Amino acid sequence: VKADRAYVFQFHNGTRLVSGKHFYYYSNTHEVVMPGVSAEIATLQMLPISILVAAWLPDLLRDKSFLQKTEDETHEYSKKILEDQGIVCVAITPLMDKTDTYPVGFLGVDFVKQKVNKNTLKIMQKYKQSIREMIWK
Repeated sequence: VKADRAYVFQFHNGTRLVSGKHFYYYSNTHEVVMPGVSAEIATLQMLPISILVAAWLPDLLRDKSFLQKTEDETHEYSKKILEDQGIVCVAITPLMDKTDTYPVGFLGVDFVKQKVNKNTLKIMQKYKQSIREMIWK
Protein backbone atom coordinates (compact mmCIF):
# COMPACT_ATOMS: atom_id res chain seq x y z
CA VAL A 1 0.00 0.00 0.00
CA LYS A 2 1.51 3.32 -1.00
CA ALA A 3 0.28 5.39 1.91
CA ASP A 4 1.85 8.26 3.85
CA ARG A 5 1.27 6.95 7.36
CA ALA A 6 0.51 3.49 8.72
CA TYR A 7 -0.40 2.73 12.32
CA VAL A 8 -2.00 0.44 14.85
CA PHE A 9 -4.40 1.54 17.57
CA GLN A 10 -5.17 -0.73 20.49
CA PHE A 11 -8.23 -0.54 22.74
CA HIS A 12 -7.51 -0.66 26.47
CA ASN A 13 -8.93 0.00 29.91
CA GLY A 14 -6.65 2.91 30.79
CA THR A 15 -3.91 1.16 32.72
CA ARG A 16 -2.78 -1.63 30.45
CA LEU A 17 -3.60 -3.03 27.06
CA VAL A 18 -6.14 -5.79 27.28
CA SER A 19 -7.80 -8.34 25.08
CA GLY A 20 -11.08 -8.22 27.01
CA LYS A 21 -14.36 -6.79 25.76
CA HIS A 22 -14.46 -3.83 28.15
CA PHE A 23 -12.34 -0.95 26.97
CA TYR A 24 -12.52 2.76 27.63
CA TYR A 25 -9.60 4.19 25.66
CA TYR A 26 -7.60 3.63 22.52
CA SER A 27 -3.98 4.52 21.87
CA ASN A 28 -1.67 4.60 18.88
CA THR A 29 0.92 1.91 19.65
CA HIS A 30 2.78 1.58 16.34
CA GLU A 31 3.38 4.07 13.53
CA VAL A 32 5.46 4.41 10.37
CA VAL A 33 5.51 7.61 8.31
CA MET A 34 6.92 8.60 4.94
CA PRO A 35 9.50 11.40 4.78
CA GLY A 36 7.83 14.81 5.00
CA VAL A 37 4.75 13.46 6.82
CA SER A 38 4.27 14.24 10.51
CA ALA A 39 4.37 11.50 13.12
CA GLU A 40 1.24 11.61 15.29
CA ILE A 41 1.81 8.76 17.74
CA ALA A 42 2.80 11.03 20.65
CA THR A 43 -0.46 12.97 20.51
CA LEU A 44 -2.76 9.98 19.99
CA GLN A 45 -2.59 8.35 23.43
CA MET A 46 -5.34 7.56 25.95
CA LEU A 47 -8.12 8.80 23.67
CA PRO A 48 -11.59 8.16 25.12
CA ILE A 49 -13.45 5.57 23.09
CA SER A 50 -16.36 8.01 23.05
CA ILE A 51 -14.51 10.22 20.55
CA LEU A 52 -13.97 7.36 18.12
CA VAL A 53 -16.08 8.25 15.15
CA ALA A 54 -19.57 6.95 15.85
CA ALA A 55 -19.91 5.88 12.24
CA TRP A 56 -16.70 3.83 12.46
CA LEU A 57 -17.54 1.81 15.55
CA PRO A 58 -20.27 -0.40 13.99
CA ASP A 59 -17.89 -1.39 11.18
CA LEU A 60 -15.10 -2.14 13.65
CA LEU A 61 -17.44 -4.29 15.74
CA ARG A 62 -18.51 -6.25 12.61
CA ASP A 63 -14.89 -6.76 11.47
CA LYS A 64 -15.56 -4.62 8.39
CA SER A 65 -12.82 -2.62 6.66
CA PHE A 66 -13.58 0.76 5.11
CA LEU A 67 -12.26 3.90 3.41
CA GLN A 68 -13.23 7.33 4.71
CA LYS A 69 -12.56 10.54 2.80
CA THR A 70 -12.02 13.49 5.10
CA GLU A 71 -14.27 15.71 2.99
CA ASP A 72 -17.12 13.22 3.50
CA GLU A 73 -16.67 12.90 7.28
CA THR A 74 -19.86 14.11 8.99
CA HIS A 75 -18.64 14.06 12.60
CA GLU A 76 -17.15 17.56 13.13
CA TYR A 77 -14.59 16.63 15.81
CA SER A 78 -13.34 13.66 13.80
CA LYS A 79 -13.19 15.72 10.63
CA LYS A 80 -11.05 18.31 12.44
CA ILE A 81 -8.63 15.62 13.67
CA LEU A 82 -8.25 14.27 10.13
CA GLU A 83 -7.83 17.77 8.66
CA ASP A 84 -5.27 18.78 11.32
CA GLN A 85 -3.14 15.80 10.26
CA GLY A 86 -3.51 16.68 6.58
CA ILE A 87 -5.34 13.44 5.85
CA VAL A 88 -7.24 13.30 2.57
CA CYS A 89 -8.45 9.72 3.05
CA VAL A 90 -8.05 7.01 5.68
CA ALA A 91 -8.32 3.23 5.30
CA ILE A 92 -9.20 1.22 8.40
CA THR A 93 -9.37 -2.51 9.10
CA PRO A 94 -10.26 -3.97 12.51
CA LEU A 95 -7.85 -6.18 14.42
CA MET A 96 -9.93 -8.82 16.15
CA ASP A 97 -9.18 -10.90 19.26
CA LYS A 98 -7.75 -14.40 18.92
CA THR A 99 -11.23 -15.89 18.57
CA ASP A 100 -12.36 -13.24 16.04
CA THR A 101 -15.20 -12.28 18.39
CA TYR A 102 -14.55 -8.59 19.03
CA PRO A 103 -12.07 -5.88 18.01
CA VAL A 104 -9.00 -5.24 20.15
CA GLY A 105 -7.78 -2.45 17.90
CA PHE A 106 -7.42 -1.41 14.30
CA LEU A 107 -4.87 -1.03 11.54
CA GLY A 108 -5.01 2.20 9.59
CA VAL A 109 -3.27 3.93 6.73
CA ASP A 110 -3.52 7.62 5.93
CA PHE A 111 -3.28 9.24 2.55
CA VAL A 112 -1.86 12.74 2.82
CA LYS A 113 0.14 13.15 -0.39
CA GLN A 114 -0.29 9.73 -1.99
CA LYS A 115 -3.37 8.76 -3.98
CA VAL A 116 -5.63 6.03 -2.63
CA ASN A 117 -5.00 2.69 -4.30
CA LYS A 118 -8.18 0.81 -5.21
CA ASN A 119 -6.64 -2.37 -3.74
CA THR A 120 -5.76 -0.80 -0.37
CA LEU A 121 -8.44 -2.62 1.63
CA LYS A 122 -7.69 -5.97 -0.03
CA ILE A 123 -4.01 -5.61 0.83
CA MET A 124 -4.77 -4.60 4.41
CA GLN A 125 -7.14 -7.57 4.81
CA LYS A 126 -4.44 -9.89 3.49
CA TYR A 127 -1.88 -8.78 6.09
CA LYS A 128 -3.99 -7.90 9.14
CA GLN A 129 -3.82 -11.40 10.62
CA SER A 130 -0.02 -11.41 10.48
CA ILE A 131 0.14 -7.93 11.98
CA ARG A 132 -2.23 -8.92 14.77
CA GLU A 133 -0.15 -11.99 15.60
CA MET A 134 3.09 -9.99 15.70
CA ILE A 135 1.62 -7.38 18.04
CA TRP A 136 -0.29 -9.65 20.40
CA LYS A 137 2.16 -12.56 20.80
